[in-house]
Amino acid sequence: MRKMMRDKALVRRLSACETMGSATTICSDKTGTLTLNQMTVVEAYFGGEKMDPPDNTQKLSAAVSTMIIEGIAQNTSGSIFEPEGGQAPEVTGSPTEKAILSWGLQLGMKFSETRSKSSILQVFPFNSEKKRGGVAVQVGDSEVHVYWKGAAELILESCTSWIDKDGSKQSMTPEKVGEFKKFIEDMAVASLRCVAFAYRPCEMSDVPKEDQRADWVLPEDNLIMLGIVGIK
Repeated sequence: MRKMMRDKALVRRLSACETMGSATTICSDKTGTLTLNQMTVVEAYFGGEKMDPPDNTQKLSAAVSTMIIEGIAQNTSGSIFEPEGGQAPEVTGSPTEKAILSWGLQLGMKFSETRSKSSILQVFPFNSEKKRGGVAVQVGDSEVHVYWKGAAELILESCTSWIDKDGSKQSMTPEKVGEFKKFIEDMAVASLRCVAFAYRPCEMSDVPKEDQRADWVLPEDNLIMLGIVGIK
């Protein structure tokens, strides 16, 4: 009993020790109990190439980097508080959202500044059935970007093209689909959570008027694949 107390074991009834000694299986919550409840982006595949390290955007054009950062900042249920005085930003949200937002900061994202450059028109909150979440944002007077992120294999099925490192749109050929699937499978084997990012440009004329916008269903087909991250 004294030895167990030294090991900081809480024992209310001595007979419980004998019971626990006979246990063969213990079921426990994992997140935050056996793990730190902290997730990090450890792999990234954008512009048709693996980014190594995952925050290295040197091979990507400025246009591609801008789209990635805009998608991260606007299509999120999390938030970033940027204190004055050079203190570290405070990231809030689910573990997955925090990992993606923290990765965005590593890419050079300025959260508040990025969000101020476009206005949100419609939000499709993450849906556990569809395993994706989306947002439509207006950039300038007539440009609209619809961003999606979610389970990589499902987002990939909705993509008919992809963006290369120079920002050019390429057709999603069977060979390229196989390449994306191989990357997803490799991340799954490494026990990483795979999240894909895609977008689709729209014309302002395709957006319902403000009083009818509540029922607007964001387009989910003919998406353009931006890339995939692996979160651990």
